[in-house]
Amino acid sequence: MSYTLGQAAKATGLSKPTIANAIKKGRISAQKDDIGQYAIDPAELHRIFPAVNQVEVLGKRANESSQEKSSEILALRGRVEALERLLKELERSRDSAETDKEAWKEEAAHLRKLLGAPSSVIHAPTPEARPPVLPATVEQAATAKPNRGIFGWLKMRAA
Repeated sequence: MSYTLGQAAKATGLSKPTIANAIKKGRISAQKDDIGQYAIDPAELHRIFPAVNQVEVLGKRANESSQEKSSEILALRGRVEALERLLKELERSRDSAETDKEAWKEEAAHLRKLLGAPSSVIHAPTPEARPPVLPATVEQAATAKPNRGIFGWLKMRAA
């Protein structure tokens, strides 16, 4: 199995132009296929350029991802701290409201004691309890029209 130029670059950790220059200078032997791609023997490649340790490549990737994750962790910690502060503020507000509620209850009880118990409840008279307005004479009673509308209501109210 032979490497292409891109595969050789990945295997050595170098760039494609670096490997292409080594081929042009004759440091590495390589064959060109029908499409113009290089076919590089791995033994020939690694004779000049040592293979990159896969652990190093994976370590670099892991280091990059861990840096990204650490920045995300810091951002999330900041949000958690802000939410904890907000929660404490809401708890203080709730406690203050409870205290105010108790104070108002005590104030209402004190005022009830000062007023004393009501002896009788006075209700406003209902419209049915009012005596009807009667016409002054019998003739007026015979010809009287029922009071309707706003003016009839005002007449009843005035009487």
